[in-house]
Amino acid sequence: MQKQDKTTPSSNFLKLISNPDIFQSDVSIIMQLKISHVLLNSYLKWFKIVDSIRCPACSADYKNITHFLLLCPSYAYERWALIKQAQKHWKTLTLETILSTQDMAPHIARYIRSTHQFSKKGKQTSS
Repeated sequence: MQKQDKTTPSSNFLKLISNPDIFQSDVSIIMQLKISHVLLNSYLKWFKIVDSIRCPACSADYKNITHFLLLCPSYAYERWALIKQAQKHWKTLTLETILSTQDMAPHIARYIRSTHQFSKKGKQTSS
């Protein structure tokens, strides 16, 4: 987490996770993404919960945080809104921008919900 946000824990960090415009379930997933302990295939493979680290959405070889947030072509439409919000703040879309910029928190939460990656009905993490 220190790699992505050198100010953790700080008042900015606390504001990020205490944003009233974000559901608690979204805050939880954002925090899991920040600490790299999130239910994506690269993490689930460590625990032998899935057989493959392939992305179930696009079949790429590696389903990790970078792939999910920045690269997966299956989520290009959903990612477009993140790119536009980052550009409004004169920022490039990077993991640091997404996960450490307070203004981006509601947008990343919306992205997470729109992909259905972590919803029970989505079940995208299974192989």
